[in-house]
Amino acid sequence: MEEISIGKDCLIADSVSIYDHDHRFDNSNIPICKQGFLTSPVHISDNVWICSHVVICRGVKIGSGSIISAGSVVTKEIPENVIAAVFPQKFFEAEIMKIQLHDCGKSVSIIWLFCL
Repeated sequence: MEEISIGKDCLIADSVSIYDHDHRFDNSNIPICKQGFLTSPVHISDNVWICSHVVICRGVKIGSGSIISAGSVVTKEIPENVIAAVFPQKFFEAEIMKIQLHDCGKSVSIIWLFCL
């Protein structure tokens, strides 16, 4: 409907869903199926690994070099070079940690979004 772009050298595992649209449901006097759609492009940068059973929602940008943990539901932008585990049922805090990847000598941030 809008646009989904995927950069170079990306890994996308099985059962990944990428959506550039949502159903509208803001008017309770009209059936949801007749209200149309909201659309926003999805941009996945180069060298991104999207693990299995991830859902990426409309309007999301995923930065280069990032990894999206299995089962995540991505509704907001993910910066470059992070490992993101996103479970949006109920957020109470985001903790960002720096780790050193010994195999490549690269430092990345990990974003853990905890749910209650």
